[in-house]
Amino acid sequence: QVSSGNLLRYKAYDEAFGDTLTFDVWTPDGYSIFKKHPVLYMHDGQMLFDADKCWNHKAWEMDDAAGRLITSDSITPIIIVGIHNLPTRLCDYMPAQYDSLMAEGGEKAEMDKLFIGRKRGGEYVSAIVNTIKPIVDDEYSTNPAQEATAIMGSSMGGLISLYAICAYPDVFSSAICMSTHFSTSAEREELADAMYKYTVTHLPDPATHKFYFDNGTMPCDDAYIPFFFKMAEILKENGYNESNLMYREFPGHWHSEEYWASRVNIPLKFIYSK
Repeated sequence: QVSSGNLLRYKAYDEAFGDTLTFDVWTPDGYSIFKKHPVLYMHDGQMLFDADKCWNHKAWEMDDAAGRLITSDSITPIIIVGIHNLPTRLCDYMPAQYDSLMAEGGEKAEMDKLFIGRKRGGEYVSAIVNTIKPIVDDEYSTNPAQEATAIMGSSMGGLISLYAICAYPDVFSSAICMSTHFSTSAEREELADAMYKYTVTHLPDPATHKFYFDNGTMPCDDAYIPFFFKMAEILKENGYNESNLMYREFPGHWHSEEYWASRVNIPLKFIYSK
């Protein structure tokens, strides 16, 4: 159920990923085949629209947030694609490219206990680019160009969104990374260091790309705060500024859909403001 717009569900098998992905496509009220719409790809798709269908009964309420902003003429009308996660979510959102930059033992060993199976985040993003995006562009009136394509997620979804824009800068122009999972704890830096190394060597052109980062101050978001600032420093040292890089900290916010929902209007306006 959505409060505005229309929602349709699709399934697609990707051979490289080795699984079928379910994804929902939300079109706003007033969607027209005579207009070309920007597209926002989001992870954890089953948590985006209908709280009654979520395991914890909490949703991002993207139909409410995007619908209100579009109705008030605050942002350009967008299409939202919500890609459902699988039981293998942790491995699907962890690219082997990050994992390979981590030394054996330490945080890598801790992650290996949690992330059971092959780390296939690279294949997951490839499936978005090579299987899901062509379907969306074929079925809907989209602007398929890089400058009109963004990717967004929270926690591990923020991690894989950061990877996606660096791995495919010719596909994605913006990455919205909320409460990004930089580390398994405040004391562990190996994963964050790997993310820094990959990002700085694959950094998209600041003239054509945007980044949004945020976090709350309550568990477990508080553990990520130092890593956000270091990532922001890296981006600033490589040409990013307030026009294409936004970071926000939200006191009292926990690591939960209800808090992401309460502030999602901020990155939406940063990326899609008229």
